[in-house]
Amino acid sequence: MNESLARQHRRHLEEAAWSGVQPVASKRCTHCGETKDREDFPASKVVSDGLSSWCRECHRAATRAWRAEHPDYSRQWHAKQKEKAT
Repeated sequence: MNESLARQHRRHLEEAAWSGVQPVASKRCTHCGETKDREDFPASKVVSDGLSSWCRECHRAATRAWRAEHPDYSRQWHAKQKEKAT
C-alpha cells in the first residue's frame, strides 16, 4: 500500500492514542541542547512525536538571523502575494 507520509503519520498518531501511549512531558532541543517542556516546541507534522526538533527560541533566533541576511525577500514576497490577490 502506497500511503502519503502525512497519512502514515496520522495513522501512527491515531494508533498511539488508542494504544494508551502517553507523550513524554519534556524534550531535548537538538540545536541548543536544553531539555524543555513539550509546550516549548512548535508542532511539526513530519516528526513522529508531532513536535519540531528545535525549540521555539531557537526557531525564532534562526528566523530572525535569516531575515536579517535577506532583507528584501519578505518585501518582494508580500508584494507578489498582493498582486496574486488582485
